[in-house]
Amino acid sequence: MKRTVKLVFIICTVLWIGGCGSFANAQAKVFNNDDQLLESGDSYTFENTVGEISVNEASFDFDGFSGVYTAWKINSPNNEAITIKIEGSINRGKFKLIQTTEDRQLTTVWNGEKEENITLEIPEGESALKWVGKKAAGKINIQLESPQGLVADPQTDLFDVD
Repeated sequence: MKRTVKLVFIICTVLWIGGCGSFANAQAKVFNNDDQLLESGDSYTFENTVGEISVNEASFDFDGFSGVYTAWKINSPNNEAITIKIEGSINRGKFKLIQTTEDRQLTTVWNGEKEENITLEIPEGESALKWVGKKAAGKINIQLESPQGLVADPQTDLFDVD
């Protein structure tokens, strides 16, 4: 009887550890998979994250980020241009900011390499700015300067404290 209980315990432990590891590994594989990045749903993990996001700015420290997180959903009545100021440093892993559009176009806006001011074309309709990470850690500050009429809806659930 003791032997059976031990065997069941060992099997459950192996399955639990293997399952958690494969989920985290799947998140890391999203980084270079354009098809997954274009999906409307997010799939991500963070070990730690502290910060805030608003209509015009996101400022956050993070560790252990893998996957894709939609920071802003954008609805534009016309083709517009916005200016994005990015300051930050990536201490470990990979991080990038991407734009996706409703016609399934994907543009890498920033690769986590240097401070930049970027002018980004926003097409008429719906698009999104997303954070993508692969075992990433760092600190980022992103500021959006958008024209009147363009609505950038921040997804604040990541920083909500219950």
